[in-house]
Amino acid sequence: MLGIVGLAGVNVAAILIASPSLRSEIYNAYDHLATGNRPGFVRRTYVDDEGAEHRYVVFVPYNLPKNEQPPLLVFLHGYSGNGDDGVQHIHECLGPPLWESRGVFPFVVLFPQCPAGSNWNADDVAGQLGMALVEQTQQEYNTDPDRVYLTGVSSGGSGTWSLASTFPDVFAAAVPISGIPASGESARKIAESQKPICNFFVRGDGDRLEAANHQMQTALLGFGASPLFTEVDGTLSETWWKHNAWGVAYRSPATYSWLLNQRLSNNIANRGERFQRILEHSDLAGTAGSAITDRPANSGWSVSDEGLLSFDPITGGDRDTSMSYDTILRDYELHFEFRYETGRQFELVIASDDGTGTALQIAEPEFGSGGISDFPSRRFLQMPEPAAQRGIYREIWNDVRIRLQGDQLLVHVNGWKLHDIQLDALLNRSSGFSINVSPKDTGIQWRHFRIRAVKS
Repeated sequence: MLGIVGLAGVNVAAILIASPSLRSEIYNAYDHLATGNRPGFVRRTYVDDEGAEHRYVVFVPYNLPKNEQPPLLVFLHGYSGNGDDGVQHIHECLGPPLWESRGVFPFVVLFPQCPAGSNWNADDVAGQLGMALVEQTQQEYNTDPDRVYLTGVSSGGSGTWSLASTFPDVFAAAVPISGIPASGESARKIAESQKPICNFFVRGDGDRLEAANHQMQTALLGFGASPLFTEVDGTLSETWWKHNAWGVAYRSPATYSWLLNQRLSNNIANRGERFQRILEHSDLAGTAGSAITDRPANSGWSVSDEGLLSFDPITGGDRDTSMSYDTILRDYELHFEFRYETGRQFELVIASDDGTGTALQIAEPEFGSGGISDFPSRRFLQMPEPAAQRGIYREIWNDVRIRLQGDQLLVHVNGWKLHDIQLDALLNRSSGFSINVSPKDTGIQWRHFRIRAVKS
């Protein structure tokens, strides 16, 4: 059992640029400062019950608000950062983009270091050390216990999966990156705890890693969770190191915005709730209880055994087409993924009782803006947020999250807020939706539709 019996602090940024002859002066200049009063990268030393020292780093925000509890982000580095110098692990991955935005970065960030020969698994030395440092940092900086987040890369990504599943009442959300998860029991625990997951990995980063991440996504969906998975396209560059998904994750403001929207208290309040998978293979097969409507035999719409929805223009014909889903839910969250191949945009219509509705158009960035309009009048109502619209990927899967409650429609794509609008027409809606595509946009696929009622 690890315990705290000593603590020392010094500014890391100063250490990194100072000559050896100045280091003792720097220690003497800063060691009298009250803990937490100095912003930037701050070096700490933790002493366990056996007297062993463990060096680590804390980033203290430059704009740390007074009389408010800041969020805490815990970063688990990869294997190359293992050691005991206390600073090697801040030079890569999260460290550089954090430093570039240090003036506005809102998180207190904990950088524990994994000792050589250990790993971040919950039952290993480094995992236990990391959790002890989480507790210490919470106390030292008075961070918000409702907003403690976990992220890690490579072996740290694997550790993120392990710690997130083992400590459901500590972390509000987790962002594992380029890690190998163990799907079975870990997936069940994460789903039952309602832990939001935003995972990144690269297609082409080895068969084992890809397979493990796909299996984890399938397992979480099967347990009623709704993870956000980004499989980065590893074919974009021949020279790109295919293990590096953190360059995408940590340089996207959407990642941090998504984190700040997660709360541990919300996870606890939603325990017992599950997302229901919809638009499965049986739905289009015409079995009893089918949820798909308006589907003549030659409609061209199909759903694979894996839940992949697509439209075949050869079977369906060269015309505008739609697929409709009817559900008994009134206020709900609808999540799904889509991928542009040859198509450029599609439309999701939320129907009203009188046959009108509200249309959400999602367009490939180079094609157009998309937006929200009345249906079928096409009166334009709202443009998408520009940054969110530019954050839509081509030829990889994009995550869409739609929340309908009363007269409010909230839409996120890949963690970015695309729309937030209130409309009287939404109060008169029926509970279904439809997906509409034109003949030139049939090269689009959708998958993993799931839905959950919104609590009033």
